[in-house]
Amino acid sequence: MNENVANKIRDIKDGIGNITRKALIVEGDYDLRAFEILLSKINQSWRTHWVVAEAGKKQAVLDILKEESDWLGIIDRDEWDEEKISSLAQANLLVLPRYCI
Repeated sequence: MNENVANKIRDIKDGIGNITRKALIVEGDYDLRAFEILLSKINQSWRTHWVVAEAGKKQAVLDILKEESDWLGIIDRDEWDEEKISSLAQANLLVLPRYCI
């Protein structure tokens, strides 16, 4: 495992702490803020059950999800075609149907 990925996983686990919370991994800081705003509009107490963390880039999200199959990830489609998206099929990964959020 890449040292950067291992460090990011450790940081996320530190954020989760001893509380049973699920992790949602997103690409970057703008994605993190957007999902935090969205989740706050849906349920003000979402933080008691979830941690949203940014991985830094799309490949880092994919690498983290390979190591942590209980976590969920969301990435942008960007220029990927259906064949590329199908090759990434994972139960814990959602590829947005848009170039960016």
